[in-house]
Amino acid sequence: MRLFLPLICCLSIFGNSTHAQYVETIVNHPWIIDGLFLLNDTTIYTTPGAGRNITTLGIANPRKNGVFDPDGVDGFLGAINVAQFNDSMLIVPCFDDRTVKLYNQNTGVVSNVASNLDGPAGVAMDLKGNAYIANYGGPPSYAGTTIHKILPSGTDFNFIDTSDFFQPQAIGIDSMGNLYMCNSGGGNMWKIDTATGAFSLFTNIMGARLANIAYRTKDSLFYVTSDDFSHKIYQVDLNGNVTLFAGSTLGGVDGPLSQATFQRPLGVHFSKTEDTLYLAEGAGRLRRIVLNPLVSPSGIKDNRFPKRKASIHPNPIERDLIVELEGFENDLPTYEIYDTQNNTLDKAGLHSDTNVIDVSLLAPGIYFLHLESKNYEQILKFVRK
Repeated sequence: MRLFLPLICCLSIFGNSTHAQYVETIVNHPWIIDGLFLLNDTTIYTTPGAGRNITTLGIANPRKNGVFDPDGVDGFLGAINVAQFNDSMLIVPCFDDRTVKLYNQNTGVVSNVASNLDGPAGVAMDLKGNAYIANYGGPPSYAGTTIHKILPSGTDFNFIDTSDFFQPQAIGIDSMGNLYMCNSGGGNMWKIDTATGAFSLFTNIMGARLANIAYRTKDSLFYVTSDDFSHKIYQVDLNGNVTLFAGSTLGGVDGPLSQATFQRPLGVHFSKTEDTLYLAEGAGRLRRIVLNPLVSPSGIKDNRFPKRKASIHPNPIERDLIVELEGFENDLPTYEIYDTQNNTLDKAGLHSDTNVIDVSLLAPGIYFLHLESKNYEQILKFVRK
C-alpha cells in the first residue's frame, strides 16, 4: 500500500522455459499505485492508493499497451486493492474512508459492505466465498493489528485482533484454502486457519516491507512484493523458504528478468493461465512479467547466471546445521542467522560444497538462514529443537 499522508508503504531467478523470461511496461500513469486485479484477458482494475482524494478505479487493457482509463469506475475513496467477491461483484478496500465497498458490474452500483475499519488495505477470498480484509492501521498511528471477515451474505465481523500482527497488508489463499498474511512492518508472514482464526509464524523476510501476494498453482509458490526497502519480488514455497525472484536496486528497467529493476512493486495478479504476472508499482507503472513466453520479443537475450542451489539439513536440529551449496564456485554467499524478531545472531562467509554451522547455543525455536551473493538471495527456515 502506498500512503501519501505521511509517506509510508504502504535466482534461482529463472525457470526452465525455452525462451527468455522478460519484463515490459504496459502503462505509465501516476494513478497506478497500489493493488490490481485482472478480471479477464482484456480488463485490469488498478487502484490509486490512499491520501490522494482519488475516487476512482482505473481500467487498463493488457492487450493494448498504453490504453488506460484512470476514471474507469467512480465511487471509492483511496482504494487500495480489488478482488472478485462473487460472479457479479468486485470487493474494494478503501483506506481513506475506512470502508470496504462492493461494485456491481452489471448495474454499476457501488455500495458499502463494511465500515469503520482500521485502515483497510489487503483483500483475499477463500474457497467458500468469504472475504478477508487486512487492516494496515489508519492515521495517526498506522499500527493496525486486525483482520476483518466478510461472509457471502454480507455479514462482517472482526476475525482476528492480535498484537502479533503489525500493519497487516499482503493477504492471500493457497490452492488448499489456507490463508496467509504478511505484516508490512517487520517482514513476518503468517499462516491462518480460516475456520478458527488460529495463526502461526510461517516465515520472515528480514528488512522487507511486504505489500501484496499472488499464489501460483503451477509451481505452488507465493509471489510476494517488497516495497520501499528492497524493490524486489520474492518466491515463498509452502515450507516457508524464500527465494529472490526478481529485482535488485531501485529502477524501472524492462527486458530480461535477470536485468529488470523495479520501483516500489506493490499489486500483483496472475493471468488465467498463470504464465504472466501483472504488477503495479508505486512509481505509477503497470508492468507484466512474462514467465513462459512462446516467443520472446526481438532482441531479448537472457544471459543466465549459473544454476545455484542451497539446502540445509537436518531440520529440526540440535547442534550442527549442514549447508550444502551447488553452483557457487565463483560467487560464494555469506550467511546470516536471525530470529523471528529480526535479531541477527550469527554472520559469516561460506565455502563451496558442504558447510557446518554450530547452532547449539540458540534457544529452541524458529530461525532463518539468509544466504546472499551477487544476484542471489535465499532464506531457509529451520527449527532449533
